[in-house]
Amino acid sequence: MLVRKIIPLFVTAVLLIGSTGCSDKVKEAEKQKVNDHKIELKLYTQNQDVLTSAALVKYNESHKDSSIKVTSFEDYEQFRNRLTTELMSGQGPDIIMDMGNSFVSSFNSIYKTMESGVLEDLNGLIASDKSFNMADYNEKVMECGVYKGKRYFVPLSFRADIMTTTKDIMKKNGIKIDTENWTWNDLTQVAREYNPKVKDRARYLFAGWMIRVEQLLKNSGVDFVDFENKKTSFNSPEFIDMLKTFKRDINRAICPENELGYTGDDLLTYDVAVMINNIGAINGGPFEAYRLSARSLGQGTDFVAFPTYSAKKSVQVIEPVTVSINAKSIYKKEAFEYIKLLLSEELQQRRDDFYQIIIPVNKKVYEDSKKQAALSKGVDKEQVDKIDRIINRAERYEVWDYEVYMILLEHINQFVSGGKSPEQIAKSLDREVTDYMNQ
Repeated sequence: MLVRKIIPLFVTAVLLIGSTGCSDKVKEAEKQKVNDHKIELKLYTQNQDVLTSAALVKYNESHKDSSIKVTSFEDYEQFRNRLTTELMSGQGPDIIMDMGNSFVSSFNSIYKTMESGVLEDLNGLIASDKSFNMADYNEKVMECGVYKGKRYFVPLSFRADIMTTTKDIMKKNGIKIDTENWTWNDLTQVAREYNPKVKDRARYLFAGWMIRVEQLLKNSGVDFVDFENKKTSFNSPEFIDMLKTFKRDINRAICPENELGYTGDDLLTYDVAVMINNIGAINGGPFEAYRLSARSLGQGTDFVAFPTYSAKKSVQVIEPVTVSINAKSIYKKEAFEYIKLLLSEELQQRRDDFYQIIIPVNKKVYEDSKKQAALSKGVDKEQVDKIDRIINRAERYEVWDYEVYMILLEHINQFVSGGKSPEQIAKSLDREVTDYMNQ
């Protein structure tokens, strides 16, 4: 894979740049040159959204001495390459905004980028800003931007996987599980009992957005990669068992995405599936998704957490929208002012306008959206509280590294296609990810 060959060169280059950075006096001299003019900060992002635009307007209107210019990239590969090239040369934007995916996609490796020193440790800016209170935000989610004690990015919002069903559908299919705390053993049993009942493949146990093996692994609660200590646990009984279970029992129960004749709640209404994964991809977040589902499915609407490998939910891999500051920026304080705008109540409420921005990290905005949903017609407050518990059930939150994700995906595809055994996949994946982390 070409990107894997580029990574060591990138990390070496940025480390060299970091060791030969400008002195504080030089930075101040550069800043002094523009003191008589309006400072212009640069921001790079993918597919500029409503929040970015609103924050940009508000910042530019309220700051007489500085403004922000946005460069938006529609192509992810172009975005990564441009960002990498500029950071390697000690340049790049002042602010980097990542619009969220299955990983932090601004960098080929978010963890190696954090290790390289090209991103500013935001802890210093937070400590010196008396107006910033970490308690105003979801602190467990905010910690996903901390690596080896330094805070390299701030998550603005995130997405959580929650499946939708109805109590009648679950009863009709004889499925009795703890919908908040079921495990892979429960999942295996349910799939084994359900699959023989289906004589054709027009009906499935699961359907909807992103029901794949990597999504199940991401929600399993098992910490497969420890970047800080350069350790992996793919070659483990847990991972091998999950692969075997998926291929033997679970894969047959999932509706292939290319066979979906319906979307959203229609998959339940027309008896295509028992559970659908759509709540994590609906505009306005899970509480708004519930309000909409209650209209079409009625008061029996119910929600199901993704199963964990064991009863303990130790870690949750999330898909956040993130923002970071270039360590070489001479306008760090101004950049942090923009970050505070992005986290503000006023602008976090506007997350509903872009489909990737689901759950805000601002506590008040989150709580307000929960209260509004509970007051909606046809909505059961107990179900609102259940969604809240599922979202917040993990002990800690992490993000996936793009390159590790691509290595995982490559091996998963080999496994699903029948090319290798679970044991072979586990050994190969463990070795390749370990080698990659130690490059």
